[in-house]
Parts: sequence; structure tokens; C-alpha cells
Amino acid sequence: MGKIIIKKGPGMTMEADRDQLVTVDQMPDGIIFKFKMGIDLMYTHLQMPLQTKQQIIAATQSFENAIAIEIDLHNYAKPVRAILN
Repeated sequence: MGKIIIKKGPGMTMEADRDQLVTVDQMPDGIIFKFKMGIDLMYTHLQMPLQTKQQIIAATQSFENAIAIEIDLHNYAKPVRAILN
């Protein structure tokens, strides 16, 4: 199924198999990634645009054939990149 890569700036990267991701939900002050085995990654930022949150959620629910989905929490204008074959 591929990978999910979550980046925040040049020095912070988290990578997991996409089948380990259970849900991605928006919060009033950010976004939360829920993984299997009880691991939650919560990113809070009061000025995170609603459109950015929606793009991230939509990307994690689509692109089944992608090698990886890369989410850049540092780039609100272009937060998602699908890496295809």
C-alpha cells in the first residue's frame, strides 16, 4: 500500500506504512494522525488553514496506488505530495 511521510521543516520526518494509519482528523487548532497500536501524532498550530487540513485528510483517503504520500506541515500552500510510479 505504500508509505506515509510526515515532515515538519528540514530536520523532522516521520515515516510509516500507510496501512498503519487509521484516521486523520482536524481539530480547531491543528490536525491529528491516529495510527494502529495507540500511537497518535498531534500537530497543533492555531493559524493552520482549514483548506490545508482538508487537503491532508483528502490525500490520506485517496491515492491508493501511490508509492508514498508526503505531508509537509511546514508548507501550508502545498501541504501534500503524492509520489506515484
